[in-house]
Amino acid sequence: MKGSIRKRGASSWELTIDLGYDAQGHRQRKFVTVRGTKKQADAKLREILAEHDKGMPLSTVKMMVAEYAEQWLENYAMVKTRPRTYQGYAYLLHKYVLPYVGHILITKLQPTDIEAMQDQLRKQGLSPQTVLHAYRVLKEMLGHALSRGVIYRNPADAVEPPRVPLKEHRVPNPKAIKRFLALIEDSGYHALFTFLAASGCRRGEALGLRWQDLNLQAGTASIVQTVQRITGRGVIIQPPKTKAGRRAIPLDTETVGILRTHRAKQMAHRLRCGDAYEDHDLVFPGPFGEPLDPDVPTHVFRRLADRAGLKGVRLHDLRHFHATAMLEAGVHLKVVQERLGHSTVGVTGNIYSHVTPGLQKEAVEAFAALMKMAAADTT
Repeated sequence: MKGSIRKRGASSWELTIDLGYDAQGHRQRKFVTVRGTKKQADAKLREILAEHDKGMPLSTVKMMVAEYAEQWLENYAMVKTRPRTYQGYAYLLHKYVLPYVGHILITKLQPTDIEAMQDQLRKQGLSPQTVLHAYRVLKEMLGHALSRGVIYRNPADAVEPPRVPLKEHRVPNPKAIKRFLALIEDSGYHALFTFLAASGCRRGEALGLRWQDLNLQAGTASIVQTVQRITGRGVIIQPPKTKAGRRAIPLDTETVGILRTHRAKQMAHRLRCGDAYEDHDLVFPGPFGEPLDPDVPTHVFRRLADRAGLKGVRLHDLRHFHATAMLEAGVHLKVVQERLGHSTVGVTGNIYSHVTPGLQKEAVEAFAALMKMAAADTT
């Protein structure tokens, strides 16, 4: 690759880097303006040529961060990610990122610009978690730009991400859950909430469960699809987000019995509905067999939990309850990870770190007892 220098003013120089020809036969060149002495311009040209020799891409693209963000959303995020993930990316970019850095040329974006964005978001009173989400989506978009040769480096790599305090989950104890489930036994949601507490499944996974995915004789539930609400598309059914999310979960005898009773009631209800019933084979459908809007059980749970004295406990806390109860019962962390559908044991350990101090104490005591037994055997 060749380059040349042309004097533009008293202390201004234009560097021209010849990039060859594109697929259409058009000549590609990059122009860089350097202010200073001829010696400084020579040094800059050598630096650019050396970077190219090391494999660093040279961009001929001149666009603002906002313009690239729209292209990234349309050509990458919409195609490569799930609809809900795409909507989250678009919301974060338009709401929190582009108002602060969208007007900057993407090749000129600096770490200080990103730090200033984070500072402004904090001054708005946004939570550290929201600021972190905004930083992450910007970093991912810039990483894409780097891989496409639009920028030389990802300026977000040089920025320290916001620190998010570890969230304390309000986890109800087994007695409280048992009392709650007994109080709502006559409601139409008893089987669903029992299944969530007994399996640790996510809300959408339970709503996507079909009778063909249940083996009540063996006592297992296979998670192969999930129900979600997508803005502009309504309620949809799709596969789990990750490979770990597709899993089989053993169920206890009591839960299997509740599911059998639930199935008999559902069949009787289906007969009463007649042709109005949509058969999707769902275990927990809407009133006429259709996929249930995930927001519905969330609101119902909040209302029933408040009445039962579990004020502030969320539907998702049934998942936390299940994991915490399992760990406190001595179930191996790997088993809990697989039941929850987490990608790694580390994810499970980080979320439930509040449980591990007690487990560590039990482990130390078990070790001490083992050593005492070993000492006794040698005497």
